Amino acid sequence: MEQHPTLDNYIFSFSRVQRIIVGISVLLLVGSMLAACATAQQEDTNIAVDSETLDPAASTNEGLDDPTLDDELPDNALDAVPNELETPEPNEVDSPQFGPTPEPAAATVGDINDDSEGYRGDQVSVVGNITEVLNERIFRLQDPGIVNTDDVLVVFSESTVLVNEGNMVLIRGVVRDFDPEGVQEYAGAGLLDDLFGGYDPAVVIYAESIENAPGTATSPITINEIFEAPMAYIGQPVNLTGVVSNVYSDQVFQLEDENMLTNAAIIVIFRDAASDLTFTVGLDMVVEGHVTTLAEAESALDGDMPDEVPVDYQNFPVILADTITPGAD
Repeated sequence: MEQHPTLDNYIFSFSRVQRIIVGISVLLLVGSMLAACATAQQEDTNIAVDSETLDPAASTNEGLDDPTLDDELPDNALDAVPNELETPEPNEVDSPQFGPTPEPAAATVGDINDDSEGYRGDQVSVVGNITEVLNERIFRLQDPGIVNTDDVLVVFSESTVLVNEGNMVLIRGVVRDFDPEGVQEYAGAGLLDDLFGGYDPAVVIYAESIENAPGTATSPITINEIFEAPMAYIGQPVNLTGVVSNVYSDQVFQLEDENMLTNAAIIVIFRDAASDLTFTVGLDMVVEGHVTTLAEAESALDGDMPDEVPVDYQNFPVILADTITPGAD
């Protein structure tokens, strides 16, 4: 007898198919989840690699903070690691090396005038006779012992008592082109149209120092002349005669002007601490030396400045004497 499928058979068949579909769906879901996990892990790995590439220190310094390493590393281990932020020391080989400043070349006024082009910019040392003073810092210089020869213009940036007509001086300075405004500016003088008149030299010496020519005797001056222009005399050699008015020590005394009407007196400090010379009040003395300040002269003393020296002399020039000769009583 032919049998027909019943309702239970249909239900059973449908349930089995359903279970198969659900099983397949579960497998697909699990596979998707596993694939997603693998992708995420790969992305984390790529990020870590990129981080190390951007920050090499993150990988090279890994583990340096481990406290267990402190006992394994010597104390100066990190000193050997160069600090890239430090400024490197300059290469001494590449640094310019400067030698001593060359001595000025000895020249005559005639040499400079004959070859003004060749002397431009040169340091020179010139001995000459002052023939004309245009102002206290600008004057004309001529070779000594030669009459009616050309002269050269000299400009100095300071006032000095050595700038007087007839004085024989030693000039050290630089030869430059003559520029009226530049000369007056260097001298600190106001611009005067008629200062040079028709005088138009090719070059001028910008003096850096002026002193008495070697072997030139210092002209005698009075103490009063020093006090009338003290700053002009500072550092200058002097020859003066006066009367001892106070004695403070074997090296220090006060000298008054021979002309009592001026009431000028100056402190004299004798360089020679071992001298047998005795200073006596009322004795005439001929003093040769340099005008300086009390603070500068004190260094020549064999000991401290005597307390008896008036405090007022801290602000006045003094004589640092090289030679002292008793004069006539």
